[in-house]
Amino acid sequence: GVLVWTNTSLFDALRSTLHRIYELKRTRGLLASLMHDIGFIVTAFVIFLATNFAIWIYTLITPWVMNVPSLRPYVEAGYTRVVPTMIIILLTAVMFYIVYRHITDQKPPADAALISTFTTTILWVISGRVFAVYIADWSIIGKIYGPYAFFLVMLFWIYFSSLLFVFGGIVGQVYWERQKMKAAGTLKRWV
Repeated sequence: GVLVWTNTSLFDALRSTLHRIYELKRTRGLLASLMHDIGFIVTAFVIFLATNFAIWIYTLITPWVMNVPSLRPYVEAGYTRVVPTMIIILLTAVMFYIVYRHITDQKPPADAALISTFTTTILWVISGRVFAVYIADWSIIGKIYGPYAFFLVMLFWIYFSSLLFVFGGIVGQVYWERQKMKAAGTLKRWV
């Protein structure tokens, strides 16, 4: 019960943020929003399970693929590292698209949601890699904070991810505004 309530609060905060970014008005009542958020909790859980299932199947299949002589060159070329990363990036992009496109009361245009998704996914993956390298190689946070370092790192990553999410939404909103101005004939050259 507490976990569901916490998650519905998180999705409500995401919806409020996207309403402000996309300049949309709230049209759902409290109960409808609560049911919508529970649907998102189920969707997020299904995507989480799909990600884990895909990685599990891939891990299960990889040793068998190594025994097939015609597929061995692909394994040796490093495709076994690329495929799981691509699966995770694809499912992350799907998750971002669902949130950008469907969490608000009124749907923003699909192309604005795609621009937001693309921006956020690329920045999130790159920053995740940079953050991992920083934590692994240069951070002394574990020496300073000891066992509490994990919580500090996790809180920082959640905060930074939320900034990336908002930035991606703003990029999609700017694209949407430009499209509206172009359609109205009021778009002037910037340069």
